[in-house]
Amino acid sequence: MQSIHFYITVFITLIGFRVLAQPVSDQPYDVMIETAQTQEAKGEYFNALDWYKQAYDESKDPELAIKMAAINEVLRDYKKASSWYRRVLRRDKAGKYMDYMVNYGRVLKYQGKYDEALKAFKEFINRSDNKSLIQQAELEAEGIALARSMEEDLRYTIKNAGKNVNTKGQEYSPFIDRDSALYFATMNLKEIKVLKDDKDREEQVVKIYVSAPDKKYLWGTPRALGDHINRPGNHTANVHISPDGNRMFFTRSVLSGDHIEESKAFVSHRTASGWGPAQELAGINGDYNVRHLSVGELYGDEVLFFSANMPGGKGGYDLYYATIKGENEYGIPTNLGQVINTSKDELTPFYQDGKLYFSSNGHPSLGGLDVYVSTWDGVKWSTPENLGMPFNSSVDDLYFSRNRDGSQGVIISNRPGTRHRSLKSKTCCDDIWMVSKREILIQLLASIKDDKGAPLKNVTVQIIDLSKPDDEPVVKGTGSKSYTKFSIEGGKAYKIIAKKEGYYPAEAELNTVGMSEEHTYKKEFVLKTKPPEVRIITINEPIRLNQIYYDYNDWKILPDAEKDLKVLVDLMNQYPEMVIELSSHTDARGTDAYNKKLSLKRAQSAKRWMIRHGIDGKRIKAVGYGEEKILNECVNGVDCTDEEHRFNRRTEFKILEGPTSITIKKEVLKK
Repeated sequence: MQSIHFYITVFITLIGFRVLAQPVSDQPYDVMIETAQTQEAKGEYFNALDWYKQAYDESKDPELAIKMAAINEVLRDYKKASSWYRRVLRRDKAGKYMDYMVNYGRVLKYQGKYDEALKAFKEFINRSDNKSLIQQAELEAEGIALARSMEEDLRYTIKNAGKNVNTKGQEYSPFIDRDSALYFATMNLKEIKVLKDDKDREEQVVKIYVSAPDKKYLWGTPRALGDHINRPGNHTANVHISPDGNRMFFTRSVLSGDHIEESKAFVSHRTASGWGPAQELAGINGDYNVRHLSVGELYGDEVLFFSANMPGGKGGYDLYYATIKGENEYGIPTNLGQVINTSKDELTPFYQDGKLYFSSNGHPSLGGLDVYVSTWDGVKWSTPENLGMPFNSSVDDLYFSRNRDGSQGVIISNRPGTRHRSLKSKTCCDDIWMVSKREILIQLLASIKDDKGAPLKNVTVQIIDLSKPDDEPVVKGTGSKSYTKFSIEGGKAYKIIAKKEGYYPAEAELNTVGMSEEHTYKKEFVLKTKPPEVRIITINEPIRLNQIYYDYNDWKILPDAEKDLKVLVDLMNQYPEMVIELSSHTDARGTDAYNKKLSLKRAQSAKRWMIRHGIDGKRIKAVGYGEEKILNECVNGVDCTDEEHRFNRRTEFKILEGPTSITIKKEVLKK
């Protein structure tokens, strides 16, 4: 899925908003399916989703739910993808869709839901005999273990590069030149344009832009390079400038639908008036797609690293190098080997001082594509090392590069946190992020205990810069640990708040004014246990009794139901003047008349239980509503699991007479 990362996201940006010709809901079911498939084949994914959704609402076909989950995964709307996968998998008792458990775990992992993702991967590994997918699940699980073991490198900060260079669409291949100008590629979509025809599509292509440093923002308003670089009708991207600043490498790509017809490497030489005409690189290009170029050095010679799907590789896109032979001419490309390359994708190489940085989804990762580094010792490459946070996140991180002294760098990521609105979801689209190295490292180590002195895990800690109180606080969770670390700036005042459900929050203040050398502040937070919250129940407000369920076609009180009925008996004793309606509900299976009778029997059964425990029967009005008030989608004609039907087989009560309101503990009765 990631093998066309650049191209598919370009295509999404181009075609995602084409106008639908007819209202979806007015069409017959078979027309909906046919149209959805046509839209999908053309790459009109958002439109295809609309058609599939309408068809699903009519048929509840799990195949359509899987289809929508997969498309949302391609669109990197991980929340919707996981919702659709979950809807199918929770009903899949026969294991027909078991293979999609890996996809489900992966999109949970992208959301940073490591515990849920690991549970899905382990379940798949234990139940499946698909060796290939088991290997994928094991790799994803290994990445989760890595994420849990790594601590963030607080020497570096990362922040969004701002609205001047980031748009509502995609950004690609940022690179900082010797003068601190930023080169990058984008469609420069300031507004979402509805594409009406193929001409509109041809005019919207990715181009290379340059943006000068700006005092107010990181970089100023970008300008596109001329047509001699950004050839009309081509997607021009993957910009890299040689260390001497005299050559600019880039690629030109042609797409047909979401298929890459061609992607070739070019170079432009700097002249007194700017960048010269584009020249194709001899020896690099071939009957394959070339992407992501970087100048480096091996065996004392200048080489060009690049990513390509060349035949005979390890799988997906591999990293190669080719030695320079003359101006714009290179030798036979050489695969970097299995230490670097995997059966998946290795992309966006960047070489500096004997180290090769690249992105991959074939090594254990914190999420999707992660950034790795491997060192050349003159003979071989070292085992790639994951750069960890903040460089990597639970989503895709790639195109890492930095300036000569390593104090400043850039990276592309679809991680949440962008202030401008993206096309469709918070993680759909890649932005440019700025990576900076701190001159001095000031840390806050926040450790958390409960009021009995025991370490407290899974606590949320947020830190607020009091000089910018309107900014969103920096938030971290302790996870399986009872502490977390923050990097903070000198010369500022902060408020730190530790929170956990069921506990009162704890606060502290911290002042770093005058701090000019490395230091670690240690703060201990004690969270006191919060007493059970109370809830006010008013007259005629229906309150669900959570534990009172019934077996199908039965009205006997199950053992678990006695707990809630005992609570209700205690309330009736606490408020002796209170008269209640005790109502029972069925699922949608069976006839309406039968369900009406069955629900009344259930309500009367619960009433008899309360009478046996000392409550006057005159204070209880038993009512059976049958299937009149279904709480989920499981109405007549909808295929649901027994668990989903069981959710509707419930008992509720509401106050009819006596007190206009009563007070109960929330933990006793949950709505």
